[in-house]
Amino acid sequence: MSTITADLYSLPDNRAVSAHLLSLEMTGSLSSPAVGLSASFLCSGPPGEIARAHVNKDGRPLFAGKVDTQRVTFGEKGVSVHVECRSAGGVLLDNEALPHAYFNCDLKTLFSRCVAPYGFRLADSANDKTLALYTVRKGLSQWDAFCGFAERIYGVTPWV
Repeated sequence: MSTITADLYSLPDNRAVSAHLLSLEMTGSLSSPAVGLSASFLCSGPPGEIARAHVNKDGRPLFAGKVDTQRVTFGEKGVSVHVECRSAGGVLLDNEALPHAYFNCDLKTLFSRCVAPYGFRLADSANDKTLALYTVRKGLSQWDAFCGFAERIYGVTPWV
């Protein structure tokens, strides 16, 4: 049987919060770089502000992300906390790409401009196809700008 564990980390000192996992739901799709986590915990006392959550399955990382919202409930069974989190890929959706016209652009160039600044590494770029012109329009997220290029030149959607 699999063992799922979850750890919460508080602000400002990044200390682990003593909590027992009650429920856990993860959502994601291949079309989005972000994975969502919704989890409830029973705590020994008020947890303070939770900053990050990590989930492991049989000791292997399954999720790591920042807490977007937190709800603390005081009840008969003690203090419970519910968190909504997003994985690191969420920053690619939150940040807008600067409008720009790229000439003779390849995957490495667009990756270095749109995705690498947020801490991601390019896994495979053996094929050095270029586009004579690729335009990033105002209002596109960093992820949408990068995906649009990959879909246009390679016919595939990248994933994180």
